[in-house]
Amino acid sequence: RFFARSLLSANNKTIVVFNHIIRGSNMQITPFSQTIMDAIDAYNAREEFTYSGATFDFSNSNGQVACFIGGHTHEDENFTTTDGVPVIITTTDNAGAEVGALVRTIGTTSEQAFDIFSIDTSERKLYATRIGAGESRVFEY
Repeated sequence: RFFARSLLSANNKTIVVFNHIIRGSNMQITPFSQTIMDAIDAYNAREEFTYSGATFDFSNSNGQVACFIGGHTHEDENFTTTDGVPVIITTTDNAGAEVGALVRTIGTTSEQAFDIFSIDTSERKLYATRIGAGESRVFEY
């Protein structure tokens, strides 16, 4: 409920949503993350969203959620919500915990892996500039 109420107060804003865990250890979207994505889609579509018996009317909102960013799976991944909002999962900066396909070499730049995010609201692009192992990514919203 807090998240949906917060969206109602974000008028004229470009919104970035962060959550630690988007996919659980079974690589399935967590129920909490699915609820967040459903709220994001309803907000951007200016529709009603119901959660736990409370209904939130986003029809008069005028902000926009640009993306949903998280981690936890220790891999780079991206997909979109049902309505096309980018969902971006980033790897861990901890080379020792890396389980993905990135090559990590202790003592070099590739030991690290983190993203610097920037948004170009005019072009409606989100840039994830990678520092260390992995590649930079660009998303449209």
